Amino acid sequence: RPWKERLPVIWIIGFCIFLIGNVLDFLALGIAPQSVVTLVGSWALVVNALAARVVVGEKLIPTDVAAVFFIIAGILCTVFGSNRNPAPWTLEQLMLQYRKDSVEAMLWSLGIVIILIVLFLRYDFVRRRAYARKHDVALPHPSRPISMLYCVVAAMVATNTVLFGKAFGELLFPSLLGDNKFTDVFTVLIVACFLVSLPSQLVLINLSLSVNDVLFHTPNFYVMWNLGSVLTGAVFYEETKTFGVLNWILFPVGAAILFVGVGLVNVALWQKMNMAKEEMEAMRLAEAEKHVWQDGISSGQMWKHQCAYEEWYLSAVELHYSAGHSPDNRQMLRRDSSTHMPLSALTLD
Repeated sequence: RPWKERLPVIWIIGFCIFLIGNVLDFLALGIAPQSVVTLVGSWALVVNALAARVVVGEKLIPTDVAAVFFIIAGILCTVFGSNRNPAPWTLEQLMLQYRKDSVEAMLWSLGIVIILIVLFLRYDFVRRRAYARKHDVALPHPSRPISMLYCVVAAMVATNTVLFGKAFGELLFPSLLGDNKFTDVFTVLIVACFLVSLPSQLVLINLSLSVNDVLFHTPNFYVMWNLGSVLTGAVFYEETKTFGVLNWILFPVGAAILFVGVGLVNVALWQKMNMAKEEMEAMRLAEAEKHVWQDGISSGQMWKHQCAYEEWYLSAVELHYSAGHSPDNRQMLRRDSSTHMPLSALTLD
């Protein structure tokens, strides 16, 4: 069948695999250190690169290969540098951990910082919306520091999701095997925190992507989320308590290599975007060479004129948008651009 007819089936299959993977990821939190589970999760980036080659025909470039190498090397280092035989946590042990001063300080600090950032972002949104309504313009884009806060709070909430998800998994896994751990009111609090944190994480990630470029959001979110998971795992579950010299060498080195691999994934994406742009320009130039203007202007001059016009148009739109005008007005600008285009842009050699 045509590709367009097969696409919904492929999407459904992919979504089912995604759900199964997340369920298994959640169960893994019940039997492995949370820092290892989150770091090994970067394997998804390797699968994405390979699947893109097979499913949509996206070609691999040298940066993709380097990213895959770094990610695999980082995963191996973190796995071999972690505690390979973590003891399971009982309900009584979890309750004792939540009463420790260091854990209480960590949880209160995370909660307060998250609430303050969310309140500030809400205030900023209300302020920008009021400005847009007053001046009858599109909603202004937040400043770069505020956009960064969206990414920070999303990573912090994702860290909480992993923290409570592991506690939930520690109780769920033995319960599925017949030893019911959900016999205390305390377990309701753990499950409630996890169920609130999980959708909140998804909402905040989407908000961050709405104000940040994907090339900015992805590496920053991933690094902050993994660092948060490693730190909270070290404080709450004492995952570094039994580390020896070799563990302290392999684990941080592996995490650093992983982060380099994640950065290379985004570099590869940026390179592919530029390659696609160059291919489009080459196609347009080839099309321009097939035609000559009726008044005798050569195809090379026509191409130069078109480039000059588009350079002027993009700069004009940027100024127009920074002034707070709506996207609809951009279309008006394009329609009226021939009457406002500077004469210097029309000069042909």
